[in-house]
Order: sequence, then structure tokens, then C-alpha cells
Amino acid sequence: MIKGHYEIKPKIIPFVEDILYELAPSKWSIFQSTNNENGILVGFFDTKNELLTESVIFDRVSNLDLNLENNIIFEELIDEDWKNAYKKHFKAWSVDNFHCIPQWEKDSYEIPLGEIGIYLDPGMAFGTGNHETTKLCIEEIVFLQKKIPSSEKKKISFLDIGCGSGILSITASLLGFSQVEGIDCDSDAVRISMENANLNDVKDIKFNKHSLDQYFPLKSFGLIVANLQTSVLSASSAAIMNLLSENGILILSGILAEEGDALIEHYKQYIIPNSGLFQKKVSNQWCMIKCTRIPDSILKN
Repeated sequence: MIKGHYEIKPKIIPFVEDILYELAPSKWSIFQSTNNENGILVGFFDTKNELLTESVIFDRVSNLDLNLENNIIFEELIDEDWKNAYKKHFKAWSVDNFHCIPQWEKDSYEIPLGEIGIYLDPGMAFGTGNHETTKLCIEEIVFLQKKIPSSEKKKISFLDIGCGSGILSITASLLGFSQVEGIDCDSDAVRISMENANLNDVKDIKFNKHSLDQYFPLKSFGLIVANLQTSVLSASSAAIMNLLSENGILILSGILAEEGDALIEHYKQYIIPNSGLFQKKVSNQWCMIKCTRIPDSILKN
């Protein structure tokens, strides 16, 4: 196994992060250095030749003048190093009374009495919760569940589009939502999501490999979360809105802050005028959009 890594100056980090998010899932990741403010681009491949010939990131960063091909540092790893390399970059964090904890800290991290935690081993799937896009989703799910009575939460069906590590689906289930489903077009993501559900003793989530154009459930969903890049959210907008119930809530993330307003205007075409509310929340250069459909019964009152 070959590890390639390259140090990136702070001002370039946001641009590389944007590229990696568009490519996700990818064999490349970027991490903040613990020694300085520089970023470290890290990739893992079977061979050095595969790294150099199959890395689409080289073409994508060419306009940033990084010259990766000539300056990247190579390191040969034993198999165990490769399997555990990502672990040092995933740290526990919390929002309100909900905690996201690496599986390997299960015995050392103490969840306060009366609060809830999810244990997670993301493997190489997207979704540790450390990225702003995932945090924004979890923050909104936590906020919503506090406003909804427990008896009502059990009636709300939840769909996680692009489930990645399963973090959003499992969070929803632990917080009391029922009829939870997660879909992803990547079979590894579905497998890892199932493993993480078992890790948290969550048995009632349905994870399946589907792309949106192949997904035809027999019901609509009261709460949908789609943490995808903006281009996919835009191209798949009709399919996503067709899955949302008439009084449902849609959470969109994976969106650059400067793209948020345009995406809201794009989604408004699927909402009858004055029958939907749109809210935007920004964290660093990313944003989350919430669309709340207002049922006809409320509009008439």
C-alpha cells in the first residue's frame, strides 16, 4: 500500500476541500496539520503507479499551481497502517445533548447522564461528522427532534439520501424518528452504514444501494436529508421533491455558501407560492438549506 501526501498552504485549503467534496467518495482526504495551519493532502493507493495514473485530483488542482505529480511525497505502508490511518483525524464532538464518538473511544469517552451518543467507524466512507456539511445536518436534526413530541416523531418517516457512513440515519433513529431509510449509490457506503448501525445496536434502519433515478419507494417521507454536492442536488431536485410528503421537511447540505441562494431559487419551482418556507444556515464556506412544506390545512386557516 502506498501513501502519498503533500503539504498545502492555508489559503489553498478551501479550494482543495471543495474539489474533494465534489469527488467524494475519493481516495484522497485533506487534514489540518497539528503543527501549523497548513493542510495535508493524503491519498492511499495499492501502487505508486495507480496513484499517479488514476488520480483525477491531479487534473482538478492543476489551476492551483500545486504541481502534485512532481512534489508529492510517497510512503509505503503495511496493511495495518492503511486500515487505521484515518482514525487519528476523526475526533469526538457534540451538539447540544448529542455526541458523535469514534468507535475506538467507546470505552474512554463518557456520555453525560441522560444524553445520547452515536459510536462511529466511518472506514473510508464519507461522514465522520467532522465536516461542516455533516455537522449542519446533525445540528438541524437535533433541533427539530426537540420541537417534535415523541409520539409524533414515531409517525415521521426519514430518508437519508447519500448515506455515506450512515451517521445521519443512525442519528435520526437514536433521536426517536421511525421508518428510517438510507440509500447510497456506493455499495461500500451501504455496507459501512449497516456495520455502524449494528455498532450502535440500531436494528430498524433500511440501508440499500440505490441511485435516485432507480429509487421508487411506495411512500413519501416526512423528513429528508440530502448531504450531496450542489450539482447533484440541482440535477436531482425533481426526484428529491417527489419523495417529500406534502407537509414534509427537506434538509439540503454539501452546498458552498455562495451557491445557497441560487439553489433555493431553483427549489422554489417545486413549491406552490407561499406554501413553503426556506431557511439557510452558514458555517464557514458551507451552508445548509431547510425547506418546510406547509400543508393546505394550515394555509386555509
